[in-house]
Amino acid sequence: CAAISESLIQSTLFGHVRGAFTGADQNRPGIFEGARGGTVFLDEIGDLPLAVQGNLLRVLQEGEIRRVGDTLARKVDVRIVAATHRDLEKMVEEGSFREDLYFRLRVAKVTLPALRERDSDLVLLADFFALRERGTRIDPEARKAISSYPWPGNIRELESVVRVAATYSDFEVIRTEHLADAGIPIEKPSSSEPDSAAQGPNKDYHQLVEDYRKELVSKALDRHGKNQSAAARDLGMTRQALSYLARKLGLL
Repeated sequence: CAAISESLIQSTLFGHVRGAFTGADQNRPGIFEGARGGTVFLDEIGDLPLAVQGNLLRVLQEGEIRRVGDTLARKVDVRIVAATHRDLEKMVEEGSFREDLYFRLRVAKVTLPALRERDSDLVLLADFFALRERGTRIDPEARKAISSYPWPGNIRELESVVRVAATYSDFEVIRTEHLADAGIPIEKPSSSEPDSAAQGPNKDYHQLVEDYRKELVSKALDRHGKNQSAAARDLGMTRQALSYLARKLGLL
């Protein structure tokens, strides 16, 4: 929900009729109509605009929707499962989340502990994400680093970091230096004796990679007016990872 504009959320969830807006050249049902007795999962529901919250409340109370640009109410039969990292009770007090919708949604509440509190899951998830990246593996030292990092961005940050680290490892074995390259504050291992080969072509290669990363992050920040959250979403990483990387690259 967080990464989509209000108008697109309305159209995606509730559908639209022909002529409702520029480019709407045909009638299109939304997710709720398409679910047909199934379950709709709404991620980050705390980011829904108030106008969309009202329409969602109509689904829960009346079991009906109105497509964007239409006056006809259409019956729908769906179950809704919602998730958020926000404190909805506090948002209700602040007026940014509807109280009536909150109580409609809070039929069964499950609080999932932060990833840093689930040590047994942490490495298993990291291995799973790594294997998805062309069978990449994680070496023991990198596993220790993953276990010791607090992961403020939870599972999304872990997935993003592993994906980027796998790329830096050429999809072979993720080591601590690859985690550092992916934005985790880990000191890269240094050799007491310089490797003559590393001072040659490899040095140029790593400098090129560093320059490319700096350009990517810089352009993303410029595109979004230095808004770190928006730039992080653009690059597929958490705000914390982007902030660390930008500071490391001298951009902040």
